[in-house]
Amino acid sequence: MAVLTLIVLLHLLAFYGLQRGLHLPELLTQPKEIVATMISLEPETAAQPPTPTPPKTVPIIKNTVTPKAPTPVVHTTPSPNAITAPKVAPAPQPSEPATAPAAAPAATPAPAQPKTIAGVEYIKKVEPDYPIAAQRAGEDGVATFRVLINEQGRAESAELQQSTGSSRLDASAKQSVLRSLYKPYTENGRALPVHVTVPVRFSLE
Repeated sequence: MAVLTLIVLLHLLAFYGLQRGLHLPELLTQPKEIVATMISLEPETAAQPPTPTPPKTVPIIKNTVTPKAPTPVVHTTPSPNAITAPKVAPAPQPSEPATAPAAAPAATPAPAQPKTIAGVEYIKKVEPDYPIAAQRAGEDGVATFRVLINEQGRAESAELQQSTGSSRLDASAKQSVLRSLYKPYTENGRALPVHVTVPVRFSLE
């Protein structure tokens, strides 16, 4: 573009000099005002303003509500000859069968009762006291007890089976039976509780 513009300017200057009767060297040596106009080879397209879009017209719809006429209320009076049907009671529902009671837990077997033996040996025999009042009254006799002896050889209980006839002698005999120490009864090397009959004699001779 610059070369083309320069060529155009030179032609313009030469044409101008011919009209004025000037030669090109003089034209170049004499300072004159030269107005150069840039000519664009490409046609300029004028910018056109955008065409405004016309606004859309929206129709306005009016909602018209028409009031409804009230529904007339009709009051009916029951006829005196009207018959009211009796209410039928609902049929009773069958009751659920009673739940069978839970089976009772198996009873724990009772422990075996101590066996009864014929006699027992003493480790320490306590002699009964002979009350003076019983001696003065001439009271004597034999008191028999059923004694429970535990694994340690001690009497846990003494039940009177035969009395001397004197309550004082029976009480003294029971104390001697409970305070005595017996030899434990054993089976297969194992000590077991047993019942044994123990007699206690009172004599004035």
